[in-house]
Amino acid sequence: MNVEFNNLPWHDAELLSIEIDRSSPGKNDSISLLIKWPDKIQSEIIFTDCYGFNAKMNFGFICDETILKASMINDQEKLYRVKQDWKTMGVDLKELKYFEIETNTTASLLAIYALDFRIKPEPDIN
Repeated sequence: MNVEFNNLPWHDAELLSIEIDRSSPGKNDSISLLIKWPDKIQSEIIFTDCYGFNAKMNFGFICDETILKASMINDQEKLYRVKQDWKTMGVDLKELKYFEIETNTTASLLAIYALDFRIKPEPDIN
Protein backbone atom coordinates (compact mmCIF):
# COMPACT_ATOMS: atom_id res chain seq x y z
CA MET A 1 0.00 0.00 0.00
CA ASN A 2 1.26 3.46 -0.84
CA VAL A 3 0.10 5.95 1.79
CA GLU A 4 -0.18 9.65 1.01
CA PHE A 5 1.45 11.84 3.64
CA ASN A 6 -1.50 14.21 3.91
CA ASN A 7 -3.95 11.33 4.47
CA LEU A 8 -2.21 9.94 7.56
CA PRO A 9 -4.11 10.30 10.88
CA TRP A 10 -1.92 13.16 12.12
CA HIS A 11 -4.26 15.01 14.47
CA ASP A 12 -3.49 13.93 18.05
CA ALA A 13 -0.77 11.52 16.97
CA GLU A 14 2.20 11.69 19.34
CA LEU A 15 5.75 12.62 18.32
CA LEU A 16 8.00 10.30 20.32
CA SER A 17 11.43 10.95 18.80
CA ILE A 18 13.40 12.59 16.01
CA GLU A 19 16.59 11.09 14.59
CA ILE A 20 18.92 12.63 12.02
CA ASP A 21 21.10 10.14 10.13
CA ARG A 22 24.26 11.64 8.64
CA SER A 23 26.28 8.41 8.83
CA SER A 24 26.85 8.55 5.08
CA PRO A 25 26.79 12.30 4.27
CA GLY A 26 25.46 13.14 0.83
CA LYS A 27 24.53 9.53 0.14
CA ASN A 28 21.98 8.83 2.84
CA ASP A 29 20.84 11.96 4.63
CA SER A 30 17.61 11.04 6.35
CA ILE A 31 15.34 12.15 9.18
CA SER A 32 13.25 9.62 11.09
CA LEU A 33 10.26 10.38 13.26
CA LEU A 34 8.79 7.84 15.66
CA ILE A 35 5.04 8.45 15.79
CA LYS A 36 2.36 6.90 17.99
CA TRP A 37 -0.94 7.18 16.13
CA PRO A 38 -4.26 7.84 17.88
CA ASP A 39 -4.97 4.06 17.71
CA LYS A 40 -1.74 3.53 19.77
CA ILE A 41 0.13 1.82 16.91
CA GLN A 42 3.69 3.15 16.43
CA SER A 43 5.29 3.84 13.06
CA GLU A 44 8.61 5.16 11.90
CA ILE A 45 8.44 7.78 9.17
CA ILE A 46 11.72 8.11 7.29
CA PHE A 47 12.30 11.16 5.11
CA THR A 48 14.87 10.13 2.52
CA ASP A 49 17.33 12.18 0.50
CA CYS A 50 16.95 15.23 2.74
CA TYR A 51 18.24 18.61 1.61
CA GLY A 52 17.04 20.79 4.46
CA PHE A 53 15.63 20.63 7.97
CA ASN A 54 14.36 23.43 10.19
CA ALA A 55 13.14 22.77 13.71
CA LYS A 56 11.63 25.42 15.95
CA MET A 57 10.99 23.47 19.10
CA ASN A 58 9.88 24.52 22.55
CA PHE A 59 10.67 22.44 25.62
CA GLY A 60 9.85 22.40 29.32
CA PHE A 61 6.28 21.14 29.16
CA ILE A 62 5.53 17.97 31.12
CA CYS A 63 3.10 16.32 28.72
CA ASP A 64 3.00 14.31 25.48
CA GLU A 65 4.08 16.10 22.30
CA THR A 66 0.95 15.66 20.18
CA ILE A 67 0.61 16.76 16.59
CA LEU A 68 -1.88 19.41 15.52
CA LYS A 69 -1.36 18.95 11.79
CA ALA A 70 1.12 17.70 9.24
CA SER A 71 1.16 17.98 5.49
CA MET A 72 3.20 17.89 2.36
CA ILE A 73 2.85 21.44 1.07
CA ASN A 74 3.52 22.77 -2.39
CA ASP A 75 5.00 26.02 -1.05
CA GLN A 76 6.71 27.27 -4.18
CA GLU A 77 8.57 30.10 -2.42
CA LYS A 78 10.15 27.85 0.24
CA LEU A 79 10.94 25.13 -2.29
CA TYR A 80 12.39 27.66 -4.73
CA ARG A 81 14.88 28.97 -2.17
CA VAL A 82 16.22 25.51 -1.33
CA LYS A 83 16.28 24.44 -4.98
CA GLN A 84 18.19 27.59 -5.95
CA ASP A 85 20.79 27.07 -3.21
CA TRP A 86 21.48 23.57 -4.50
CA LYS A 87 21.29 24.57 -8.17
CA THR A 88 24.37 26.77 -7.67
CA MET A 89 26.20 23.55 -6.72
CA GLY A 90 24.95 21.73 -9.82
CA VAL A 91 22.18 19.73 -8.11
CA ASP A 92 18.75 19.62 -9.78
CA LEU A 93 16.00 19.14 -7.20
CA LYS A 94 12.87 19.36 -9.34
CA GLU A 95 11.30 16.48 -7.32
CA LEU A 96 11.97 18.10 -3.91
CA LYS A 97 9.05 18.06 -1.48
CA TYR A 98 8.30 20.22 1.56
CA PHE A 99 6.84 18.54 4.67
CA GLU A 100 5.59 20.55 7.64
CA ILE A 101 4.61 19.22 11.08
CA GLU A 102 3.09 21.45 13.77
CA THR A 103 2.57 20.25 17.33
CA ASN A 104 -0.32 20.96 19.71
CA THR A 105 1.55 20.83 22.97
CA THR A 106 4.43 23.23 22.42
CA ALA A 107 3.51 24.92 19.12
CA SER A 108 6.72 23.51 17.68
CA LEU A 109 7.26 23.45 13.92
CA LEU A 110 9.31 20.98 11.87
CA ALA A 111 10.07 21.73 8.22
CA ILE A 112 11.67 18.96 6.18
CA TYR A 113 12.88 19.24 2.59
CA ALA A 114 13.25 15.75 1.13
CA LEU A 115 12.82 13.86 -2.11
CA ASP A 116 10.57 11.22 -0.55
CA PHE A 117 9.36 9.45 2.59
CA ARG A 118 8.44 5.96 3.63
CA ILE A 119 6.57 4.62 6.63
CA LYS A 120 6.82 1.36 8.51
CA PRO A 121 4.49 -0.10 9.48
CA GLU A 122 1.75 1.80 7.69
CA PRO A 123 -1.09 2.84 10.00
CA ASP A 124 -4.71 2.02 9.35
CA ILE A 125 -6.17 5.18 7.80
CA ASN A 126 -9.76 3.98 7.57
